[in-house]
Amino acid sequence: MERAGADFSALIAALKQASADPFATLEEQLAQIELSLVSAQLNPNPIEAVELAYSLKALREIDPRGITSSRGTADLAPFFEQ
Repeated sequence: MERAGADFSALIAALKQASADPFATLEEQLAQIELSLVSAQLNPNPIEAVELAYSLKALREIDPRGITSSRGTADLAPFFEQ
């Protein structure tokens, strides 16, 4: 059965934890995300593990190759300077 939506909060928390160390390598960040998944699976409440696994599966289905910018991004710079 396909779900109508996903709760990405577990994935967001895992990504925040993985990116907390600004000097971590990609391998270390991926290991932290994997640790978050294993930790969620060991938790007595399996909902977080299911949501995290489902969120990762949903992201895997995105094909970024077809995504292109329709215009320049210079006008968006003020939004990122805050």
